[in-house]
Amino acid sequence: MASVTPAILAVTTEELRGMLEHSVGHVAGRVHIDILDGSMFRRKCCTEPTTIADGENAPEIELHLMVQNPLPHIIAWQRAGLPIVSAIIHAEINRPVARVLREIKGLGLDRVLAINPETPVEYLAPHLAILTEAIIMGIHPGASGQKFLGEPILAKIRRARALYPNLKLACDGGVNLDTAKSLPEAGISRLVASSAIWRTADPVAAHSELTKTAFSDKLN
Repeated sequence: MASVTPAILAVTTEELRGMLEHSVGHVAGRVHIDILDGSMFRRKCCTEPTTIADGENAPEIELHLMVQNPLPHIIAWQRAGLPIVSAIIHAEINRPVARVLREIKGLGLDRVLAINPETPVEYLAPHLAILTEAIIMGIHPGASGQKFLGEPILAKIRRARALYPNLKLACDGGVNLDTAKSLPEAGISRLVASSAIWRTADPVAAHSELTKTAFSDKLN
């Protein structure tokens, strides 16, 4: 389904709670929470779910695990009683990707594999049978607000769409009003956006405008 998912990269517990409770997540129906513990990329962020008070009223949550050992984080978030529906891991982790995806399936979650800009789309091929979706990173992960890497990423998306016509494809990183139209045209069916939503005066309006820009032909 064509959609734009707000991404949350929070430094403090208070920031995480505030962004999770913001109405834009309920409008979108789902939020994308970045988890960085310093093991895969230099940056760290708030990864502690237990202080979030009201899981019952939270929108659906997908965890983007930019970490070398995703399972403990996933389990901690599930145990906190939050509505986790999807786990995104990176193809570049130093663990057997196929085994980790099977463990995520055993936890009852959607399985999503993200690939960094330098990783060929062919890395997705061995995992097609278990994947719910793949995410092609439009930036080098670790910080929001970066500039989209341009034509090499669009070419990569087109190649992925040609190779895997039945695989759902999302893009995370560098998504804004300038790039939103070209990404679906290349083959993306879902966008993940952070600064284009949160660094505005009205995140709900920004989300709506981004969705209309990207998927106007699918919303009519």
